[in-house]
Amino acid sequence: MFNEHKINNRIEKILNSLDGMQKAQPAPFFYTRLQARLSGSRKNIWEQITYFVSRPVVAFSMLALVMLLNMTVLLRKSPTTTTAVVSDQTYQSVYEDFSIASNAFYDYEIKEP
Repeated sequence: MFNEHKINNRIEKILNSLDGMQKAQPAPFFYTRLQARLSGSRKNIWEQITYFVSRPVVAFSMLALVMLLNMTVLLRKSPTTTTAVVSDQTYQSVYEDFSIASNAFYDYEIKEP
């Protein structure tokens, strides 16, 4: 009897908690945004290309292809092009262009006669 009374009270509390329920309302302009999204389902060519390229399978495939092409170019070089032969004359002219042999520009204390 005591358990039956306790169960009935619990059921009454649960049913009374549903008395203040109201209908759920969507956010303002929900249907307008929904209609715009449904009608704008067509994508232009740039969106389609971006979607295709941004897929991980395509991106990793392109990366692998570029790396493969780089490796083939590096490995197919002839031995004569890998060793750079610089003549002494060319080396000397580069050395003269970049050497700082003259201190006249930097020595401000020496006065000319």
